[in-house]
Amino acid sequence: MVMTIAQMQHFKDAGVSGIVELVSKSFPLTTRTRVVETRGNLINVPVITEDISGSWRPENVGKPNSGYKSITVPVKMAFLDCSYFLDEQVAKSHPISIDAACATAAESAMRGAMKSLEEAAFHGAGTDGDIFKGLDQSVTNVVDAGGTGDVTDAYIINDAAVSLFVAGGNLFEAGEIQKTQVSDSTGVFWAYSQNLSFYAALCAVNTFGIARVKNISATKKLTDDHIFEAMSKMDASYPPSAIYLSTTGVRHLQIARSQVSITGAPAPIPTEVSLVPVYVSSAIAVL
Repeated sequence: MVMTIAQMQHFKDAGVSGIVELVSKSFPLTTRTRVVETRGNLINVPVITEDISGSWRPENVGKPNSGYKSITVPVKMAFLDCSYFLDEQVAKSHPISIDAACATAAESAMRGAMKSLEEAAFHGAGTDGDIFKGLDQSVTNVVDAGGTGDVTDAYIINDAAVSLFVAGGNLFEAGEIQKTQVSDSTGVFWAYSQNLSFYAALCAVNTFGIARVKNISATKKLTDDHIFEAMSKMDASYPPSAIYLSTTGVRHLQIARSQVSITGAPAPIPTEVSLVPVYVSSAIAVL
């Protein structure tokens, strides 16, 4: 059964599942992507380059050989440590309780970790994607908006074209909250701490179910036409199921639609393009 990280976390670790669901709203690609449980931190991912063709076969006549076409991409799972410590003084000053203070710290740590994971999904992990490549490095269906300087991207994705690989199947493996002694350059103090970490990689698993509009800038704004052109480059067997934009991209679409409004009134905030839902990710660069 394919599950999202929030659903998986509910089974794996009820202690942090609620926090994962809370922070995941800002990181829709990570949240929506199907999870594949792996063993170890180095995997070979088969990236489909062409579907196996079907053939009409008469009686007693063999089907032409049509092999599974893919390339194997080595992927190193990235270890992301978002453990935290919270000064005892800060924890005890919380207006509700120490537990509430630790929950707030855990939420902040997970939000930062999920942003790092989603940024890596779009832009790669490591130096030039040497851990695993981002979608901006692996997508071949590209439309150039023509901007220069500070630019952002838009991604049009079929849900089956990307996977989130998680070693051990547990995103945000949460340790017990402990009170520990912490040292800095001036001395020591006591703090509450919790180990939060995971091995994961989020990357493309086929080459034709994803498209990208690149080089969107302040002078070369994103339009519906750019997105439709990108969609036209995708394989019809993998129709778009989600569009991922920065807040800048959403604003660009709103401006473009306002300019063609019959009444002259500002267009509403875009939530879809031709019934394909728009999701805003805080991991995509904002101009």
